[in-house]
Amino acid sequence: MIEKIRKIYHKIVSEKCRKKIAEILYNMRVKRKIISLYWTLLFGYICGRLKEYNKEIRFIAKHGVTMFPYQFTRKYSGFSCEIIYDKHEEKYYVLHEDKRLYFPKGAKPEEIQSAYKQLIMEQEADSPHCYWSNINRPQKGDTFVDVGAAEGMIALEWIDVVDKVILIECEKLWQDALMATFASYKEKVQIISSYCGEKDGPNSTTIDSIVENTDNVVIKMDIEGAEIDALKGAKKTLNRDNVKWAICTYHRKTDAHDIEEVVKEHQMEYEYSDGYMLLPYDEIQEYPYFRKGLIRAKK
Repeated sequence: MIEKIRKIYHKIVSEKCRKKIAEILYNMRVKRKIISLYWTLLFGYICGRLKEYNKEIRFIAKHGVTMFPYQFTRKYSGFSCEIIYDKHEEKYYVLHEDKRLYFPKGAKPEEIQSAYKQLIMEQEADSPHCYWSNINRPQKGDTFVDVGAAEGMIALEWIDVVDKVILIECEKLWQDALMATFASYKEKVQIISSYCGEKDGPNSTTIDSIVENTDNVVIKMDIEGAEIDALKGAKKTLNRDNVKWAICTYHRKTDAHDIEEVVKEHQMEYEYSDGYMLLPYDEIQEYPYFRKGLIRAKK
């Protein structure tokens, strides 16, 4: 009976309408999740379970659930930037620090606007997702290794400072955009289309093999929860001097603890970024809900 109804539905409702209905249902589900998280946080705070997050809860109570529950985000409420189409590359770009930052072919201007807003907001000095401080900031003479490069914005910011950039990105949709962004820097940029993990293989590489013969390395790592696996493939690099790190710690509940243990084991100087992050779109929400954004370290 259900299969019969499904066939009738697909017959009488156009694909465009089906997509719109699916989008509406998805948005309704997301809204329910966010509302549920909002009340969970407030009740948790009232009951005394989340008192250490007083600043964050007060912001959420006033402005709603957000990934970065801090005042610096408010200045982006009316954010807008120029999205420019390159006919030759057949893709859009934005000017980031007077350099072209390309996005994948097929990306829509409104999607790029939202993505770029998120990217620059993440790197505010007060943001829990800000990669840099005096402990690990790239400088002249460094090789910058961007593990999980995505669109390449972070590497683009340092391209004129460091001696070399190595971009590691396994997602195919970013490859063409990265090549366009760094077209004028070919002599100092290497793009590796591979996963970064524990072992070298046909579709994977390791940090140890990438920086084996390289001095003065800065490694930025944002790979959707695969950071621990990548650190297992960096045993030699972790023991070296003159290596600086920016490692995301928020993708999984235990990442901050596990990555901090690795950093301590190798006797690095380290610090966490300021504040906490909240992941409102996670399928499972678990106490204490807030997570540290990243660890900055050096040896």
